[in-house]
Amino acid sequence: DAGACVEGLDAYRLGLRAAVSAGDPAFAGHVLGSASHLLAGAGDPDGALVLAATGYAGCRAAASPGLRALLLHRVALAAALGGRPRTAGRALAAAHRAADRGDPGREPPWLYWLDGPELAAMTGRTLVALRRPRRAVALLDAGRRPGRPRSRAVYGSWLARAHLHLGEVQRACATADTALLDAIRAGSPRAVHQLTGFRRGLGPQRDTPAARRHLALVTAAIPYLPRPVPPARP
Repeated sequence: DAGACVEGLDAYRLGLRAAVSAGDPAFAGHVLGSASHLLAGAGDPDGALVLAATGYAGCRAAASPGLRALLLHRVALAAALGGRPRTAGRALAAAHRAADRGDPGREPPWLYWLDGPELAAMTGRTLVALRRPRRAVALLDAGRRPGRPRSRAVYGSWLARAHLHLGEVQRACATADTALLDAIRAGSPRAVHQLTGFRRGLGPQRDTPAARRHLALVTAAIPYLPRPVPPARP
């Protein structure tokens, strides 16, 4: 979606129609889960939860274990961001059970990117949203792998939030510095948006030396930051 939410949702609507026309409920569920993830990042956790839960319910019987795990992670994140900790916890537990039954040979080719470290980082992200940062740190670190700047940027921003929740301001800002550079390398507007949320969370810590250095880096990086693609129409 290149950071353009409306255009991205249009593409997902097209993908959903194609999946339904092809009689492929598993891919239809994946499209709804992806649209849910887009809405969650755009600040609509309630809409994200509806889409993720609908996608999971509609394709559960046809979905591979990995796809079930992924959609349950979409449910968990949306529920956590929307202030529904019980729903998030149940979805996380079910996602772990589904992942334990996974077999790479049974997964569709479009889930090539989904593996153990990615699922671990998704768990960590939801735990941060649930304000349980201590357990999240090692899980998010597992998702920051070399050669994947976008994942490093996205999960790095959540890791920075986890450190901030733990009161580790210097470590949080150093992690956010690295995530910012990874977002520039990846050219990902959504990764940059995640870091905006981190800066809002600095609050009273903004006057610490570490926070001032991070904010200065952000200012210096402005000319290089990727920006959303402008919409083709209003």
